[in-house]
Amino acid sequence: MGWTDAAYSALTEAEEMGYDTAFTGTVADADLINVVTTYIDRGFNLILLASATFGPIIDASDIPAENPDVIFVGYASTSVPVNPNVIFFEFLREEGSFCVGALFTKLTQTNMVGSVGGIDYPVVVRSHEAFQAGVHWAVQGNWDTANPTVEVKTLYCGSWIDPAAGKISAQTLIQEGADCLVGQCDSSTIGVIDAAEEAGDVIISYNDYVGGFAIAPEIIVSTVAIRSDIMARMILENMEAGTIRGGLWRPALASGVVELAINPVWEDILTTEQKDYIEYVKNAIMDGDVEVPYVFEKSGVPPADF
Repeated sequence: MGWTDAAYSALTEAEEMGYDTAFTGTVADADLINVVTTYIDRGFNLILLASATFGPIIDASDIPAENPDVIFVGYASTSVPVNPNVIFFEFLREEGSFCVGALFTKLTQTNMVGSVGGIDYPVVVRSHEAFQAGVHWAVQGNWDTANPTVEVKTLYCGSWIDPAAGKISAQTLIQEGADCLVGQCDSSTIGVIDAAEEAGDVIISYNDYVGGFAIAPEIIVSTVAIRSDIMARMILENMEAGTIRGGLWRPALASGVVELAINPVWEDILTTEQKDYIEYVKNAIMDGDVEVPYVFEKSGVPPADF
């Protein structure tokens, strides 16, 4: 669960489009330059940098300027790239998280919902705040004041790769009364799911990829997924057309790159009213009738240029 899975999905789409691909698993920041240089020497002209730290490392190096015909794509970066052949994707998961918050107001039985993050990284903080805003908006029609009906709590477990830490945070929220939880902590989310399964009456949504439903289909209602296949096609089609350009790209629900996906198992569990409601919220966001709080100042970057 995480950016590596998203990048691998993008590579799969590229292969289906007829491109040659290669994949390197775990790469330390200190080894990144050597790995990227090797790919360039092998003739690859599109390199996905599947970590929030990788994009800025490459952008600050001499590699982009020395290789102007190679496109470098960074994930979840919180800065604007300097080089014209560097793209940073900052996915507006806030829109999906807002929808989940609204949906949870229709599902909670205890009137308390919660979210577990990994580390309070800016883009993660924004997703959790948008989730909270969705809860507030669903009941009272605005998101800038506390919801008097449904309480929202957020904890950060301190790690992206520690399921035990994720589980402890989830158990704390469950003990305090939360019966609907969001997990946004990469593999630590496995611990959030474990805690929910043990509790027996807790519903989960998570931020990752659609394939994760199989982990616990009976309790995972939805995911705010990054459709890296659509992202890859967008990049490659722009490259083929000669219209590719660097900069900060912020795809949202309307682009299809960010998707609120309902678990197929839950399609038969949710009521028609509940399913209609989530479609109403999604359409209201995409049509501009609902303004999701993106909290740009928390990431220190200006509004999107794409």
